[in-house]
Amino acid sequence: MTHGRFDWFHIAAWVPAVAFAAALAYVAGFEGWGRWSAAPVLLIPVFLSLPLAVAGLLRIRAERVSGGIRAATLLSTSVAALPLAWFLWRLVVSR
Repeated sequence: MTHGRFDWFHIAAWVPAVAFAAALAYVAGFEGWGRWSAAPVLLIPVFLSLPLAVAGLLRIRAERVSGGIRAATLLSTSVAALPLAWFLWRLVVSR
């Protein structure tokens, strides 16, 4: 928790979402079976978002205990969890 100074978590949390958008654009460039063969590229940002989302949840818990939760931490944690949430949503909806 770094109030008032630069925090790497708020930058790193955006990496999975940007990588996921790039992977989606890459996979969208293929047609038919090519999409299926390129789809594992989507798992890289999903697996990258898991530790960052967990770290964000731990930061939110620590900030709640120490006084107050910052909006930047909530936003960064939400953005970090987006690829993971998309993947879990696709697992639930596809069945």
